[in-house]
Amino acid sequence: PAITGAVRIGAREMVQGVVSEAAGTERGDLFEYAIKQPLTLPKQQAAMVPIVTERIDGEKLSIYDPSSDGKHALHGFRLKNTTGLHLSGGPITVFQAGVYAGDAQISNLQPAEDRLLSYAVDLDLVVDHQEPKFRQDTVSVSAKSGVLVVTRKQQKEHVYTFRNKSAEAKTVLV
Repeated sequence: PAITGAVRIGAREMVQGVVSEAAGTERGDLFEYAIKQPLTLPKQQAAMVPIVTERIDGEKLSIYDPSSDGKHALHGFRLKNTTGLHLSGGPITVFQAGVYAGDAQISNLQPAEDRLLSYAVDLDLVVDHQEPKFRQDTVSVSAKSGVLVVTRKQQKEHVYTFRNKSAEAKTVLV
């Protein structure tokens, strides 16, 4: 994937021929993108200017969080900033094989830093969660120098069953 526009991830074929219109420079703790060529826009018009068109490494995966959706995982991407540039936070549009796949939000990303993004519901990965069958409660009591300390610990075992309805293999992060 590559980044174009106002921080946008796209398929390689989507960005062939797109040239970056800015150069990044560090300014102490700040980072500046300087536009190489001035732009002129008619009144009440907008344009997307390619800021970064470098290839970005990452790994596609599915993310399951039982508190967000108990039946489905989310499509995800572990993004590693391999551009050598600071990437400002904002919206990201994700393309898969040249087709729109979803949207995500990202906060500022330093060079070599990585981030986990979720961008759409993974309808091909269906999850079944059984209520915890194993539960262990532990209580410990100790007294030291006139202070009584009571510690309670609870251990539960959750069982998740994932059913992949697609033909492609999936990596799932729980």
